[in-house]
Amino acid sequence: MVELGEVLERDLFLLQYQNVLSGPRRAAYLCFKALSVECIDSPKSGYFCSDRGVHAEMRFLENLKTLDCGLSYTVTCYFSWSPCANCSKALVKFLSNNLNVNLRIFVSRLYRIHERRNREGLKLLNDAGVHLKVMNNEHFEYCWKTFVDHQQRPFPPWDNIVENHAHYQEELTDILQQNGLCARDGERGTINCCSQRN
Repeated sequence: MVELGEVLERDLFLLQYQNVLSGPRRAAYLCFKALSVECIDSPKSGYFCSDRGVHAEMRFLENLKTLDCGLSYTVTCYFSWSPCANCSKALVKFLSNNLNVNLRIFVSRLYRIHERRNREGLKLLNDAGVHLKVMNNEHFEYCWKTFVDHQQRPFPPWDNIVENHAHYQEELTDILQQNGLCARDGERGTINCCSQRN
């Protein structure tokens, strides 16, 4: 069984989850909470990160196999990066085989959306009924209080957190509303969803 992290260090969370529009590539982190209406006393929560070529989403899905198939769950995830194409497909496949799980995903940044397959992966999630949104200030603060060893310190919002959220949400909305995606991978200047974010 993949080891489940319990709480993130403060500096690590601030580094990995800042919704910057540019900068160096960072590892992918995924914080989650699984709640069951039938068993509200024992929520399952924690975080996973990408490691040794295995994406955080795949580690997360391995852990979800331990959920009681006799119960209904709402699983809410907070991703530092939106899923890649392969992870999106794996998430959709899991949901199709586990109809007792309702998945909600909030992302800090959009991963390589200049690549057509990653945009298509996000549309697959949306078409599968996944609630897919970009994290806003309230989501960051919730993660800070829930998944971070904050030692009673308040959440410190960074510069442009609101503006960057609006930028990414606009790009995500454009992707999910498109009937036909861009004709060529890497096409620039036609629509926002084709721009690359590092």
